[in-house]
Amino acid sequence: MTTPLLFAGIEAGGTKFNCVIGKPGGDIVHQQQFSTAQPSETLPLIQSYFLQQSQKYGPISALGIGSFGPVQLDKHAPDYGAILDTPKPGWQGLNWLAYWSKALPIPVALQTDVNAALIAEHSQGTGMGLRHLVYVTVGTGIGAGVMVNGEILQGASHPELGHVAVKRRSDDTFAGVCPFHQDCLEGLASGPALTQRWMMPAQQLPAMHPAWDLQAYYLAQMCVNITLCYGPERIILGGGVAAQGQLLPLIRQKFVQQINGYCRKDIIQAVDTYIQRSSLGGNAGQIGSLLLAEAAFLQRS
Repeated sequence: MTTPLLFAGIEAGGTKFNCVIGKPGGDIVHQQQFSTAQPSETLPLIQSYFLQQSQKYGPISALGIGSFGPVQLDKHAPDYGAILDTPKPGWQGLNWLAYWSKALPIPVALQTDVNAALIAEHSQGTGMGLRHLVYVTVGTGIGAGVMVNGEILQGASHPELGHVAVKRRSDDTFAGVCPFHQDCLEGLASGPALTQRWMMPAQQLPAMHPAWDLQAYYLAQMCVNITLCYGPERIILGGGVAAQGQLLPLIRQKFVQQINGYCRKDIIQAVDTYIQRSSLGGNAGQIGSLLLAEAAFLQRS
């Protein structure tokens, strides 16, 4: 009797790690969440979790990782697989591939967390059937995965949309929270920026709070820049902040105002289709990590 294939996945985020065991096709069998503490604390917990689940469900054939960035994804670079200049204490310099090749003797695939979510949305979510997509997560940080002609866009480094400069709204005097650039997009419109700006987390802000109009101003500007730079067929928004129901209509409205007709006519006519929320919700990155693992296994087989 053939043993069914099982894969492991890690969605490594700024505040938590979502770890999964799953079947081919991204079918989640079991999942567990761990806080993003120091690597010496978090990684052994994850390793123990995978070993426990392999005893319960069977051997794990490959591991896929969708990591917070920046990550070195250039396979020709000497530090391929390493986390680069992150503000997360203790994680800078950690090499995902070196660690897991010792911890688990199985094929390991690495991408950014947003690219993993993009792969999932393209495979079975809001981006099915499309060739040109951009997936953006708006939560603890802001990051984007870009797909052109069905391929993930990757140059000498991966896109860092969260750190682009944006035009301030004239009445906005908030300094910004980014430790590198202060008032970049992430510094003005991420979850921590909302919390510090309004003294409460996004989930507690009332739907009619002025925070959302300002938030939509910056995220619409982001969508304009995405449209002009990458020409996608669809922009997909994920993450905890983007999940707030009152936000998406405001983003669409302000996007139409800001782009001012300088785009394909079908974008304006069908803006509700052009800018959408993730259909996979909080599972997009986890499903994507399993799909990465499956691809790594098939490539190695």
